[in-house]
Amino acid sequence: MPEHIEIKYGPAKGVYRVHPQASLFPLVQGKARDELRKSIQADGQQEPVVLDNEYVLDGRNRVQILNELGMETKVVQFASLHTELSPAEWVMTQNLYRRHLTDDQRLAIMAKHLDWCKELKARLDAEAAAAANQEEDSGDSGTHAETEGGQPANASESATSEFPQKLAENADQRKRGRPRAQRSEAEALARATNQSRYRAEALVKIREYLPELAVAVEESRITLKDAIRKLKEAQEPKKVRTKASRGWDRVQSAAESVQMMLGSKALKLPASLRSAFWECVAALALHSAELERRPPRTPVAAPEDQEPSAPSKTS
Repeated sequence: MPEHIEIKYGPAKGVYRVHPQASLFPLVQGKARDELRKSIQADGQQEPVVLDNEYVLDGRNRVQILNELGMETKVVQFASLHTELSPAEWVMTQNLYRRHLTDDQRLAIMAKHLDWCKELKARLDAEAAAAANQEEDSGDSGTHAETEGGQPANASESATSEFPQKLAENADQRKRGRPRAQRSEAEALARATNQSRYRAEALVKIREYLPELAVAVEESRITLKDAIRKLKEAQEPKKVRTKASRGWDRVQSAAESVQMMLGSKALKLPASLRSAFWECVAALALHSAELERRPPRTPVAAPEDQEPSAPSKTS
């Protein structure tokens, strides 16, 4: 459900809906809010609240503080700004670079804005397609524009869409990496926020695999750096340390110690490496003893096509 906000004082008194893009941005808290309240209390409302009919586009913090102080809220309609931007675009440009937001928050908020834009485009395309189908059904279905070959004018276009061209022979040899959709989403996000593609790609992955972390980044409860670390921890399988692997690590460490001694032509190992050396000797001795306890291997029978050896002569 859309968020609502009430203006309690002034000619614009009433309940308004918050524009979806405006609701992406968190309200100011703490010291920043206290400073804004002191400024309004001392100097009055300096910037009007921007409305688009029943929607509040900008000024939720001012409305709340003015309501608390019992002061009239000054408003202006979006149409009077005479901007070429849409309401959604204007909201993003007004709020994205305000000082109380971190770069991590800007990245997370812009990602949600791009999602909203894609959903809006998909809805408008679906409505346009439905309107076109309805218009086609109401018209004469037997008349179609034809080309010289007797095919509809859009036959090549529809054929291309239904039967795509054969892939290049080396298509499967291309370097495999992130899915194309994920790459394009990250590139668009990086361009929109003027941030690195690495940060954008990281946020895209976090939103896909651990969306609760993306919300925490948006609300500034965790930094993007910490979220990346948590994502890596979640994706990397935990290594199971067995007794055998731990023993092999000790042997390997001891062997490196001996190699260092031989390389430096030292007659005596440093005190810090002596323990590893004797662990290596003990491990090798245990390994040799284990081999001696193993039963002898069964001799392999000779192949049938091999000539048998000559029988030994008996006296």
